[in-house]
Amino acid sequence: MGRNSRLLKPQRIYVGSTVREKLLMHIAVAQGANPGLSFVKYVDYLVDNHYAPPNSKSWVDRIRTHGNEAAHEIVLKTKDEAEEILTFLEMLLKFIYEFPGRVLTPP
Repeated sequence: MGRNSRLLKPQRIYVGSTVREKLLMHIAVAQGANPGLSFVKYVDYLVDNHYAPPNSKSWVDRIRTHGNEAAHEIVLKTKDEAEEILTFLEMLLKFIYEFPGRVLTPP
């Protein structure tokens, strides 16, 4: 990269939170939620139906806040906020899809 990229680095803005929220919504529908709900309802569905781990309430509340902001207004996320949402999605994907497949069947 050239000299200009170094000048822009401190001002870099992390976008794409809407994509992450959409992924969370698709996960909820794949697990049985009705299509067409609000983002908050999809998050509630995942929690109420035990797809989010039991001790993840503080995470879920922060994701709910991030998603609600992204759904109703243009909000540019910081690197930390973007990483927080990605970390939650990673955990959720592992909890729903990866870990159940790792359970050993009895002999």
